[in-house]
Amino acid sequence: MQQKTMDVQLYFDTEDLGPHRSTSHPLFRQYFADDLYYDCCDEDAPFGSDEGNDTLWELQNILRKKQDVNFADFPRWMIEDEWGLTYLPPQSGQTDEQLLELAAQSYNGLPGDMELLNTVQVILAAAFGQLKIVGQLDEALQALAFLALDRWEKMYRLLYGWSEAEPPYNIRIMRRDLTVYANSRKRLEE
Repeated sequence: MQQKTMDVQLYFDTEDLGPHRSTSHPLFRQYFADDLYYDCCDEDAPFGSDEGNDTLWELQNILRKKQDVNFADFPRWMIEDEWGLTYLPPQSGQTDEQLLELAAQSYNGLPGDMELLNTVQVILAAAFGQLKIVGQLDEALQALAFLALDRWEKMYRLLYGWSEAEPPYNIRIMRRDLTVYANSRKRLEE
């Protein structure tokens, strides 16, 4: 389903299709063609986890109502205001020790590693969701998405025992595609 608002074409998924190429902005289809972006069952896909899927649907609902969205703050709002959980945004330069310390803590009765993963999944779903619906990505949210990918890679290594030289497939694909998109946008602005 498409909706035109203020000369911006918005693309919304339908409940019977879920995330699908035919309900995605053409720019999203151009840069994010891998099946990973349309998989609503793979926990490691942007919209495959419950958190990622809920984030995409909430973003669509808000945009359908033509409400203003602060995309950079959307992940915090979703986690704290909507779910009443703890938002633990990734930070540049965060050490392995600091990440392990956050993971070992408890937040409102939930384990820290779970809250860290929730944050990563919501940030990535918000970033790819904005691209999928609007065909644009807020610069601050883009920076946050890159930090979330870096954090998730560290989590795989430190918390999940990932020992391969390369990051997991999902992270490699998302980082590659987001980098290509960001570089092309940068060239267009120059």
